[in-house]
Amino acid sequence: MDKERVKKLVRELIIEIGEDPTREGLKDTPERIANMYQEIFDGYESQYNSLKILM
Repeated sequence: MDKERVKKLVRELIIEIGEDPTREGLKDTPERIANMYQEIFDGYESQYNSLKILM
């Protein structure tokens, strides 16, 4: 995942909905959302061989 690209896209989305991305409540939002997506999709980077299946 390209974290910097995600941050840029989220910032653009904030602007597109008419908000100010530098506003106090929103200035860290691109970073927070990029971190969230990184955590959610982190499993896609895992190798199946490194996983142990318990039966």
